[in-house]
Amino acid sequence: MVIAGEETQPSLGWRFKFGIFIFLFAFALWLLIPLAASLDISSARIAVLTGAIFIANKVLLALFVRTAKVEDDFGVAVMR
Repeated sequence: MVIAGEETQPSLGWRFKFGIFIFLFAFALWLLIPLAASLDISSARIAVLTGAIFIANKVLLALFVRTAKVEDDFGVAVMR
């Protein structure tokens, strides 16, 4: 029930929270490289890990942008 003169704040939806999680996770993945180096993993495996993280980072950031988009009533994607 809304009382006259009171404005309600829209709650943050699950898409926003999931988007923030993806954004933080994409950058946290880079911390695996120094960890792998400290565990004396071969340089070839670290190079493969770096490439995989690079690709995963791009995919996750694209997914982050997708979660920020919302479609309006006509099916057109709008940013909110």
